[in-house]
Amino acid sequence: MVLSQDGMSVKEIESLFKHTSFVGFPIVVSQESQYLYGYILKRDLKMAFGIIILYLKKNNADIFKV
Repeated sequence: MVLSQDGMSVKEIESLFKHTSFVGFPIVVSQESQYLYGYILKRDLKMAFGIIILYLKKNNADIFKV
């Protein structure tokens, strides 16, 4: 299980939270290249994701339209 630097959907990230017990995830440039870009802990990703969701809700942005 890896995260892609070139983008992932909100649903894909939520699925990682719900369906994995990993402590962290490698970040690759793209699903095709699999070149290692970095690593992120699950707790840090959850914290960042939560902050973004709160900001978007506060500003009435609908991230689920796409």
